Amino acid sequence: IKEDLIDKYFLDKPINEEDLAYKALLSKWSSFKNLSSEKRFQKAINFLFRRGFNFEVSKKTVKKMINNENN
Repeated sequence: IKEDLIDKYFLDKPINEEDLAYKALLSKWSSFKNLSSEKRFQKAINFLFRRGFNFEVSKKTVKKMINNENN
């Protein structure tokens, strides 16, 4: 596949990393439930790092998980 076709595809259909990170963390979040908030944050961040997400996306995702849990 030509590189310009790949580039065009991703320009036309951008990837929402925050949604991907949320879906990835959703499956693991319940296993962090009994940890302290600090440990849970660290484990969740590390989990997302290992899957290739950067710190900003990971931090936003963890905060979103916590907010959804509290609502």
